[in-house]
Amino acid sequence: PGPAIRSLPKEAYTFWVTRVLAYVIDNIPATVLLGIGMLIQTLTKQEACVTDITQYNVNQYCATQPTGIGMLAFWFAWLM
Repeated sequence: PGPAIRSLPKEAYTFWVTRVLAYVIDNIPATVLLGIGMLIQTLTKQEACVTDITQYNVNQYCATQPTGIGMLAFWFAWLM
């Protein structure tokens, strides 16, 4: 008896370029969906500033963070 699993002929396989192109095409919808979620997250950021006043100078510290809606949109897109 020969081997239990016989190999397929070379014509049954496709070029690696075709496989890479298929991978890219298959991931376009997921990339677009995640990009939309990231865009919503970026456009809905809010900035909070704190001013520190001392005797000789005034300092202002600002922090930027996404809103709850932005985070929800991003995580929803990521989970899809």
